[in-house]
Amino acid sequence: MDNNSPINPYAFDGDDGGAPFAGRQDAFGRLYGLLTDTARQHGFLFLGRKGVGKTAMLHAISGMYKDTAISVFMPLRESVIEGESAWLLALAQGVTALLIERGFTLSRLSMIEAPGADMRRWLDEVFLPHVFATIRPSRQLIFLFDDAERLLTAITAGTLPADILQFFTGLLKKYRQLQWVFTLDTEYEDELSQFGALISYQHVYRLGNLSPDEVKWLMTAPVSDYYVVPDDVVLAVVQQTGGTPSLTQRFGYEFFSRWYDSPNLNVITTEDVKIIASKIYSEVRVELRSVWDNLATNGRLVLTAISGSLYDDPIGKLSADSLQAWLVETDYPLDTTAINAALRRLEYGELVTHTAHGIALTSELMKTWLLENARTINRAALPIPGRMSSASPAVSVESLRRVAGNPRLIRLLLLALALLIIANLIALALVNNTPIIVVTGTPPPPTVTLAQP
Repeated sequence: MDNNSPINPYAFDGDDGGAPFAGRQDAFGRLYGLLTDTARQHGFLFLGRKGVGKTAMLHAISGMYKDTAISVFMPLRESVIEGESAWLLALAQGVTALLIERGFTLSRLSMIEAPGADMRRWLDEVFLPHVFATIRPSRQLIFLFDDAERLLTAITAGTLPADILQFFTGLLKKYRQLQWVFTLDTEYEDELSQFGALISYQHVYRLGNLSPDEVKWLMTAPVSDYYVVPDDVVLAVVQQTGGTPSLTQRFGYEFFSRWYDSPNLNVITTEDVKIIASKIYSEVRVELRSVWDNLATNGRLVLTAISGSLYDDPIGKLSADSLQAWLVETDYPLDTTAINAALRRLEYGELVTHTAHGIALTSELMKTWLLENARTINRAALPIPGRMSSASPAVSVESLRRVAGNPRLIRLLLLALALLIIANLIALALVNNTPIIVVTGTPPPPTVTLAQP
C-alpha cells in the first residue's frame, strides 16, 4: 500500500493518547457537573483496575474540553518525584509548555519573578494568577494526574510533605478556574482517605468495562470506511474480552492489521476472532496471571471451582451450591457463605457475572487461562490442610506477634495442645492394650534410696 494508506487507529502497546475512545457518557456528565459548579470544593477521581481505561479517560477529557480549558496531563508513572520544590516546578513547566503548544501569548509569564525557595508561595501568589490572566476567565486550568497512587506513595515515603494535598485543596477553593483530576488503581482503593478534603466520596467515579453497544461502536465506527465488523463478530469480541477496554483495543488493532494485509477481504468473520483470540491470549498471559495474583485466596478457590466445573460439564449451570460441592472433593472446601462473599468481590472486579444460566466468567480469555493454570497453581501455592508450610497464608510474622501479645490466647493454645497430647496417648494405649495413666495433680517428690554401708 502507498504512503497515503491509513494508520491503525487502535492502541496495542498501551499508548492511549490517540486511540479511539468509546462510551463513558455518565462519567463525563459527572465531571462536567463539577467543572460547571462555581461553588465546588473538591477535585475528582476516576477509580479503576489496570486495563479499564483510566489513562484513556484523561486523554479524552483533554480533547473534549480543548476549547474551554487548559488540561495539563501529568503521567506520574513516568515521572520522578524528588521533592516538593522540584515537583511543583514541574507542574508549572507543564502548564507553560502546553500554553506554548496552544499558541498563547506568554508576555505576562515572561515578566514574573523567578521561583525562589518558597515554591508554594511562588506557585500560589505569582505563577497561577498570571496563568489565569493569560487564559482569560472563560477558560479553566485542569491538572490531570494519572496513576495518583505514585503521589500517595511519595507522601508516605516523605518525598513529598504530608500536607501537599491540603495545599491543593486551598488552591482549589481560592481559584475557581482551577481543578484537580486524578486516576487511582483499585489496588489502592483503601488509601482514598489520604486525599482528605480534596476528594470526597461523592466525587469518585469507578470505571468499569465497556457495554456491548460501546464495544460495537469501538469496533465499527473508526474503521467504517475500510471494512465491516458484523454484529456476531462484535458479540464474539465481547465474549472474549468481557468488554475490558485494553483487550478490546487489541482486537481492533488486529482486525485493522488483518484488513491492511488483505484489503480485498473487507469483512471480519468469527473465524478471524478465533485466530486472533489465540494470538492475543499468548500476549496477555502475564497480565491474566497478574489479575489472579491480586485476588484473595477464596477468590482464587472460587475461580478454580468455576473453571473445574466448566471443564467437567461445559453446559452445566453453576451456583454457589454446585461450587461448594466441587470444592468438597478438594483439599480446600468452602461453605456457601464464603463462596457468596468471594463471588461478590469477583463480580465487583468484573471477573464473573450472574446470568439466567447461573454464574459465568465474563471473559473467554480469562477462562482459557484458568482452565490451563488454576488447579496447578493452587496445588503449588496453597498449603495442604493440617500441614505447616512456609508458604502458608494462614501463618505470618504478624499473626505470631498477635499470639505472643495475648496471654489468654497463649493459655488456650497450651490447653488445646495438652488435650491433643492426651488424645494421642489414649489412642496409642487402645492400640497397644496398655493401661492409661493420666496425672492430674502435682506429682510427689521423687524417692531416693541410699546405698547401705
